[in-house]
Amino acid sequence: MKPKRRKRGAFGLPAIRRGEIERHALHVGAADTEDFWRWLVAWCWHNEQNTRDRTGALQLAAERMGGSISEAEAEAILERADGMRQQRTADRLARFLGRVACATMARCLWTRAGWRRNDDGDLMQRKETSK
Repeated sequence: MKPKRRKRGAFGLPAIRRGEIERHALHVGAADTEDFWRWLVAWCWHNEQNTRDRTGALQLAAERMGGSISEAEAEAILERADGMRQQRTADRLARFLGRVACATMARCLWTRAGWRRNDDGDLMQRKETSK
């Protein structure tokens, strides 16, 4: 008897992006800042398929990001996310989060904006060369 062939699903960029947002929030300690709502709003933008329990999903996401929110706060964040223009590309999302150095989401932003690393490993902007 042949083994069953594994069925492959479609490539889900929103699911990957939600994981990146969660990891980035943990890495920078976003839950301890007053801008924590930005990561939650960005997570909401990439969670369109969940229509049953959006507030519960957002509360669990906040816990995975290292914080906690109440149900009322989750509903307020969902209303705020629905009222804002979505920033779904990597460049725009990195700008929305206020982090140019977000390695997972904005690798291409460094080269486009002219960012590079110096000898110490710190980010610095490339000097303009005049020709």
